[in-house]
Formats: sequence, C-alpha cells, structure tokens
Amino acid sequence: MQAHAPVLQLPVLDAAALKALPRNETAYTRLEELAFAKASEQLRQLAKDGDRQATQQALDVLEKRFGHHPWLSAKIKQLRQLADQDSEMMAKEVSYAMMRMSRRLVSKEEMAYAGDETHISESVMPSFLRKKVSEGKGKKQD
Repeated sequence: MQAHAPVLQLPVLDAAALKALPRNETAYTRLEELAFAKASEQLRQLAKDGDRQATQQALDVLEKRFGHHPWLSAKIKQLRQLADQDSEMMAKEVSYAMMRMSRRLVSKEEMAYAGDETHISESVMPSFLRKKVSEGKGKKQD
C-alpha cells in the first residue's frame, strides 16, 4: 500500500505582487547573515595571507555593508581586535563564523540580538541557536 500526499503548489506572483508582500524580518536578517558569510571569504584569505592593510580595508567594506545588523557589527568589531592581535586566529575565526552562519538554524521566536548570547541559560535557548560574537567561546564554568 502506498500513501500519497497532495502536491503542494504555490501561486506564481509577478514582481509587483511580490514587492507588495510584507517583509519578514526573520528571513531578511537570516539573508543578511548568509550574505555576510559569503562576503567573509575574501577577508579570511587576506588574513590568512597576513596582509594587514588589505584585511583592515576588507573589514571597512564589511562594516559599511553590514554595520546596521547588530550581531554582524559586533562580529566585525571582534574580528578587528583579532586582526590587530593574531591574523592566523582571525582567519580561523572567520572560517568558523562563515560555516556557522551558513548552517545556522533560526528559532521561530528568535529575539533581536542584544549582546553575546554565550552565557544564556540552556533552559532559555539551546546553544545551537545562540548568536556568539566569537565562535570559539563556550559557557564559562564557575
């Protein structure tokens, strides 16, 4: 016996109808994160090559493009600090951030970013949904 589910179909919208739809902030924010991950590839390579001036210029470009997004802005600030300290660690951080942002799940009840979510209680939000400024950070053990 085979069970068949009905085929789901969505109506085709023309450009005007599509533009008239309300903007979904969660989807828009997630698309910005994906664009940041893609745009970070060049930054990672520059940091890996040790080109400090080009790395700073790439960070400036990212700041102009994504500075309005609170979480991405905080990440860029953290990356600037790493760029000044250790370009190899910065390249590694960018690599992990790119991977995580490319695969990150979003909660239906996701709140606006208000700071590093590393230390939020497990009961409030599972770790895989948290937005971290630095990817290598975990919860501090007291």
